[in-house]
Amino acid sequence: MRVCGLLPLRARVPSLLVRYACAQGAQTSAYMMFAAGIAFVGADESDTRGLAFTLCARTLPTLIMAFVGGVLADRWDRRTTASLTLATVTASYFVTAPLVAFGGGLGWPVQLLSLASGFVSAFGTPSLYALLPSLVEDDNLVRANALVRFFRNAAAVAGPLLGALIAANLGTTATFVAAGISGMIATALMASLKIADEKGGPSPENNPVSRDDAHDSDLHSTLRGVCGVLHQYRWLAVGIPFWAVFLAVQSGAADVTLPFVVIRATGKYAWSLMASALSIGYVLGSLVSLRLRSPRRALTGSMAWAVLSAVQLIAPAVTNEPLTWIVVSVVAGIGLEISGVLWGSLLQSQVDNRHLGRVSSLDYAVSFGLIPFAYAAYGMLGIVFDGRAVLLWSAVVMIALGLVAMPFAATCERRTAQTQAD
Repeated sequence: MRVCGLLPLRARVPSLLVRYACAQGAQTSAYMMFAAGIAFVGADESDTRGLAFTLCARTLPTLIMAFVGGVLADRWDRRTTASLTLATVTASYFVTAPLVAFGGGLGWPVQLLSLASGFVSAFGTPSLYALLPSLVEDDNLVRANALVRFFRNAAAVAGPLLGALIAANLGTTATFVAAGISGMIATALMASLKIADEKGGPSPENNPVSRDDAHDSDLHSTLRGVCGVLHQYRWLAVGIPFWAVFLAVQSGAADVTLPFVVIRATGKYAWSLMASALSIGYVLGSLVSLRLRSPRRALTGSMAWAVLSAVQLIAPAVTNEPLTWIVVSVVAGIGLEISGVLWGSLLQSQVDNRHLGRVSSLDYAVSFGLIPFAYAAYGMLGIVFDGRAVLLWSAVVMIALGLVAMPFAATCERRTAQTQAD
């Protein structure tokens, strides 16, 4: 199979891979328009705390539901779970419109709805993530991930700009309606997938983690199986904590503080251009990733590329040139995208597919688990401290995290290579 003349892939069902990628793109477009609408409402009303708490409510359920969702992703039909998740989240976008219009901005009704939507999203995301290995062969996972992320990132380029255009001409409320329409498209595409065999995996006889599942069918024993995976893949103990702290700092600064600094200084379109530039960086990063195979230093590489995203926070803190902000946003997007491809492919290629749902949910729960607290913290920091200072110090923390974690990651990679060689 050759997609767009760029990517030769041995997909089990080629049309399903393209449909899956399109569904991911439509889902991303929907969320980007929703996020743009939330940012516009918060900036219009100078409600830093409302924006932060709405984002916090949207992501807080990750800590509670994501791991359960991963267990069920290994037990239930993943396509059905993912489709129902998308449909429910889409409904929340439509409901947000009247709540914002008639309920007083980002008050408790919007925050409560965001909390409910977050529970559903955290429940279904592991199923959505774990579908990809059912569509392509293992040796094409890096490039298949890059293809899917290319579709997502292309949609993310248009999402913020489309949100700003709709808000300017039809009002901010219409942005949430547009997000709902895009979500409907994603749901229809996901529901149309027909996958014969989603699970598979090696037999339990020679696998200590699988053997637990073969002899114990209760949920508790299934959760215990993750301990066996963590024992087998020690590099997860370095990678997951790194991403937990790194993404908390990066997300809090970029999603709460950065929009307020930019929108107050230059207006909505400047922030939308930065968001789209970041997504353009994602697209460029995915194009670079299309040429990658599974590197031997994927863990260290993912951390090194991620540190590049700090430049998006540094530029608005030290300069007043919007063009510079846009350029560094592209650079940040390239770094984040390549790091995400490397990390995701590392998980999908090294962790047994039979347990990928629960391991990806562990990664999802821990790596993203601190983000809601970071949103709340940055909402308060924006009230007490100057926004530019918050951005600069956040960038310093991100760089320091990378410098500290990469030597440990390199050690894990050397030990893993020695073990595989033996």
